[in-house]
Amino acid sequence: MRAYTSLTPPSPAPTDSWPSIKTSAWGLICFLILLEGVRIQEYFSPFTAGILLLLSIAVPIVVAEALVFKSYRHPETGLDFRYASRVDPKRVTVKLFGLYASMAMIGVCYFLYHEYAGGFYHNYFLLLKYLVPGTCVLAIPYIFILDRYLLVKEDANWHAGMFFLGRIRRVDREILKNHILGWFVKGFFLPLMFTYFIQNIGSLQHQGIVKAIGELFSNNPAAFYHAMVTTIFTIDLAYVSIGYMATFRIFNSHIRTVEPTFLGWFVALICYHPFWNQIDSVYLSYNKDNLNFDGWLSNHPALMVAWGTTIILLLMVYVWATVQFGIRFSNLTNRGIITNGPYRFCKHPAYVSKNLSWWLIAVPFISSEGFGEAVKNCLLLANVNLIYYLRAKTEEAHLGKDSAYQKYVAHMKEYSLYARFMKFLRTRLAVA
Repeated sequence: MRAYTSLTPPSPAPTDSWPSIKTSAWGLICFLILLEGVRIQEYFSPFTAGILLLLSIAVPIVVAEALVFKSYRHPETGLDFRYASRVDPKRVTVKLFGLYASMAMIGVCYFLYHEYAGGFYHNYFLLLKYLVPGTCVLAIPYIFILDRYLLVKEDANWHAGMFFLGRIRRVDREILKNHILGWFVKGFFLPLMFTYFIQNIGSLQHQGIVKAIGELFSNNPAAFYHAMVTTIFTIDLAYVSIGYMATFRIFNSHIRTVEPTFLGWFVALICYHPFWNQIDSVYLSYNKDNLNFDGWLSNHPALMVAWGTTIILLLMVYVWATVQFGIRFSNLTNRGIITNGPYRFCKHPAYVSKNLSWWLIAVPFISSEGFGEAVKNCLLLANVNLIYYLRAKTEEAHLGKDSAYQKYVAHMKEYSLYARFMKFLRTRLAVA
């Protein structure tokens, strides 16, 4: 076995990764250009600007997927365009019914649960006003095309259709379970992410990247920091929102499997509204005195700039991990194994960078209430880190059933930054 004595960049992972970083980068460039445009043209409402910005990402990526990378030819799509079969209208009708019934199932949940009754999700329901009719209409030719070229004709929509029609004996329970859980993933996360995205667009229409850079040069680093953080999370929310909407088999962005365990769902859901609001306020509030780094370092501008820059760099790694997914991001699902971008260096770059940034932002080790409170804050934040550690482990257990992920994990044991660093230390210690 070769002994590495330097921290050289890891070699590419041995499994194919989708999409290319170039594909995602084109979407990001278009997004940033249009983002500055909608800031200047303030007559765009945040909702309209948000829709245009989402399209600015999705359209370049989808065009590249279809024309350059031809993702519809990937074996994981289950499609073979070399051989066309006869379309069965009865089978297609069952599939359409399964799709429409699944959408109606999520709609019933929105109607029943009080969480969705207030004005918080106004922009999301405005989106559904346009998205649902369009989906229902475009689904007809889409499912006809899929039915013609699918290798296995009885797909998840067909099994859902048979279930909702009461033909339960013909239903594959695992396929149906995966299908329904996939819809619950989209039904829970898309409203949150799209709502936060539109809220951030409203904020950025009064800030913008160019203005943020101007703040830096005008000796206002705090304003620059807050504008950059808002921009970074807006990019993240844009890609995430697209990911939950763009589950298309023809672009190889469909859901393969959904997290099967209660623990996996539990540690994921508690990190989001409305569950996190209660957990944070009652159990894990690690910054009750609101002493963030900018307050702590307010009398040390040079150190504050360096500290804030480190946070921004960590958050840039976090958003890079999201951008790398292209149109495939989703919690609690396997939609293809990503091995390039920041995933060449670390299995969980988003979790690692985000959790490190919280320590630098909240500075829990500094408290206006004394040393004891600082220790308590550190332990509370460590508990938050533990939740994300459990998220990482449950995700690994879920994805570990995919042979591509198994190869990726084996590769990372040799070539991740952590593995190389440990080899470097062992070599140095052996020499010493």
